[in-house]
Parts: sequence; structure tokens; C-alpha cells
Amino acid sequence: MKKKYIIITITIIITLILILGVIKFIISFKEDSNNQQTKMNEITTTYTLLEESINNYNNIRKTLTNRLSTYYQDTFRDNYSDTINLMQNYDQIIGEIQEEINLIAKDCANNIFNDSNVNNICKNYQETYEQLVNTYVNDINDINTIIEDYNNDTNSSLAKFNSNYINNYIDYNQDGEYIGKN
Repeated sequence: MKKKYIIITITIIITLILILGVIKFIISFKEDSNNQQTKMNEITTTYTLLEESINNYNNIRKTLTNRLSTYYQDTFRDNYSDTINLMQNYDQIIGEIQEEINLIAKDCANNIFNDSNVNNICKNYQETYEQLVNTYVNDINDINTIIEDYNNDTNSSLAKFNSNYINNYIDYNQDGEYIGKN
């Protein structure tokens, strides 16, 4: 009889352990699923902000390109402060893009999601960022070359533009190519 109680007690304990293990597994699975959903929502929201920042980037870049394509030495000094202000706005947008990219990178790190759109964002954000930054660095170099040429031709001392965020080309995906560099 005593053996019967021991066997029943052991069976009950093992059953409880199995039930608790299954419950813990289900709770962990739901938590992981909720965490993944939260990350997917954050990625999607941040990517929407990134798209807006990229549109602003493109608009400022277009304005800057138009301004630099009509460069005249006679009027450069008069337009210098407007050009530097435009570059500062451009720089601010690069800072916003950098913050958004960092958020996406944090959420995408070592994750595969069950949403193909989110997986595409995680797969492609680095290339987009590399191209934006390297184009931006090209524009800084172009404006500084124009300022340097103007200073040399007119014996002026207009200051070159310095970015608060990025001054060098990047190879974010480390593929040996600088996408966006001339």
C-alpha cells in the first residue's frame, strides 16, 4: 500500500512538473510573440519617419544642387549664409536619419520576423543609409571645394562647412564599396 501511495505521489509530482513546464513554455512563447510584434511595430513606425526624413533630405538636396549649379563668384558671398543655413538644415536631417537608422538597427539585430515587409526593411536599411550618407559627404566636399576656390580667387576667408554628424564616407555593410560616393 505504501508503494502505491509513493507511485501515485511521484506520478502527481511529475504531472504537475509537466503541466508547469507546458504553462511556462506557453507564457514564454506569448511573451516572445508580443516582443516580436512590438519590435515589428517599432520598425514600421520608425521606417515611416525615416521615409519622411528621406523626403526632406531629397528636397534639401535638390535645392542645394540647384543653388550650386548656378554658382557665380560675384554673388557667392551674398548667398553664402543662405547656403550654409541650407547645409545646416541638411545636416539636421542627416542627424534625424541617423537616429532613425539606429532604432531600426537595434530592433532588426539578429531577428527574423514573420512579416515580409519588416524583413525587407531590416534587409535594406543599411544600403539606403550608406547611400544617403555617402551622397551627403559628397555634397559637403562639393560645397567646401567651392568655398575653398572662392577664398583662393578672392582672398576671402569664408568658413568651410563642418557636419555635426558625419564627415567621412561609410561602408556600413562592409562590402568594400561606398554606395553613393562619386
